[in-house]
Amino acid sequence: MSPSCAVCEKAGDKMKLCGQCKDRCYCSPECQRLDWKTHKTWCQKNAGKIDQRVNQTLKVVGKGIDPAELFAEHPCCKYVAVIDGKGAGVIASDFIPAGEIIVRDQHILCITGDELGLSDIWSESNKPPAKFDRQHELIKEKFERLSESDQAKVLSLEDMQTNNKLTRAIVDRLFKEGAIKSSWEKLYTLTSVPSAHVSEVQDAGYKSPEGVFKTNSLPVGDSNSVGLFPLISRFNHSCCPNASYRWNHDVQSQVVQAMRDIQAGEEICVTYFHANFMTSDTRQKRTMMGWGFKCQCEACECPGLQEVRELVRSMDDGNMTDDDMTALIGAEKMALIEKSIATNERRQRLAALNTRLNTASSLRMVKQIVEEMEGLYCKEKILPHLLVESQIALDLIQAHVGFGGPEVAKWCQALYDKERLLEGETHPKTRKVKQWLSRTPSVMEVVNYANGNW
Repeated sequence: MSPSCAVCEKAGDKMKLCGQCKDRCYCSPECQRLDWKTHKTWCQKNAGKIDQRVNQTLKVVGKGIDPAELFAEHPCCKYVAVIDGKGAGVIASDFIPAGEIIVRDQHILCITGDELGLSDIWSESNKPPAKFDRQHELIKEKFERLSESDQAKVLSLEDMQTNNKLTRAIVDRLFKEGAIKSSWEKLYTLTSVPSAHVSEVQDAGYKSPEGVFKTNSLPVGDSNSVGLFPLISRFNHSCCPNASYRWNHDVQSQVVQAMRDIQAGEEICVTYFHANFMTSDTRQKRTMMGWGFKCQCEACECPGLQEVRELVRSMDDGNMTDDDMTALIGAEKMALIEKSIATNERRQRLAALNTRLNTASSLRMVKQIVEEMEGLYCKEKILPHLLVESQIALDLIQAHVGFGGPEVAKWCQALYDKERLLEGETHPKTRKVKQWLSRTPSVMEVVNYANGNW
C-alpha cells in the first residue's frame, strides 16, 4: 500500500516526510502547514530519535517486490492492485471448485512458544507482559538473518502495530509500571519503509519487522508456533468468505482453500477471525483495531448506510416512531437501516442457537435448532461453506448417535463427503469418518472426533 497524507489521506508514492521527525507523510506543503499546529509538539519532542533509528536499521525498502509475481506459480488466481475501490487483493483467474487448494505458502519467519517459554503461544491468559520484550527481540534477530530478498518481502506487507496509538499507549504504560523493560521507542526497530496512515487508530510513520509479523502472523500447523506467510497475507477479509486459511498436513504448509465454488473474476476472501456470531459493529471494531480497515463486505455495510445512520442520529429526538422516521428520510433510506438491524439480529440469534445446541435434550430439538441455523447462515451468505457444512453434519451425527436417531448413516456420508474435499482421502479425519460408513460410531468416538482426537 502506498503511504497516505496525514491530513487528507490521499495515497501515492510521491509523499514527502516531515523534515524533522521523518514520522509523518504529506501530499503537499499546504497539508503540512495545516497539520503543524497539531503535530509540532510531538515532532519537536521526537525529532532526531526516529531519524537516528531509521539510519541505524536496514535500508531494505521492498523495492522490486511485485506481489503479482509471487502469484505466478498459482494459475487459478492473480493479485490485483485495486478491487472495487478498497485496495489490493486476489481474484480468481478461472473457476475454482469447492475444496480446491488455491495457493500454498511456507513461512519465512517463525517464532515458537518454547522460545518464549509459553505452553500456548496463542493464549492471551498465559502471556506475562515481560514476554513483549523477548518476542520482539526474537523477531528482530530472525529478521536480520533473512536474505535481503526475504527481508524485502516482509517489509512489503502491512504493519498495523508499530504506529498504532493503542499499542503505543499500552506499551508505554507497561514500561512505566516496570512490567516490561522497553519503551515503545526501544521495542520497535523502525525501518526506512513508510507505513500506511489510518487516521482513526494510527499515526503516520515507519514499519518494523515486529509490527509486520504481529499484523500478519498465523499458526504453523498444530505446533506451538506462529509464522509469517508472505503470499497468503495478501488475501482480504470478508465476514462471509468464500475461502479459508488452513494448515495442510499432506504438504506441510499453510494454504488458502476454496470453501465453495468460486467464479472467474470473483475476489477470493478469507476471514481473519471467527465472525459468524458477531454483530457488524463488533466485527468492524475488530477489523479497524487489528488491521486498520472497516469491513465493507456484503454482510457488513450497505453502500450509503453510514450516511443514513448519521442522518438518523441527527434527527431522532428519542420520541420518533419508525413511521415518523420513514416519512422524514424516505422508505429507501429506512430500508438500509432495517437491513442492518436484521443482519445483526440474525448473527445474535445464531450465537444463541449455537449455545443452545450444546444443551439440547432431544433429537427433535437438535434438528429444529440446526434447521433454523442453516436458514440464518444462508441469509447471512455464510453458506455454502465447507467448514460450516461439516460442522452441521457432525452435530447431527452426534445427535442421532446420542439419542438413537435413524439417520446416522446419512450424516456420516455427508461428513465424509465434506472431509474428503477439505482434507483429502488419506487424512486421518477422513479415514476415521470412512469407517463410520459401514458401522455406527459410539458416542465417545464422535466426541473424541469433535475434540480433534481422530
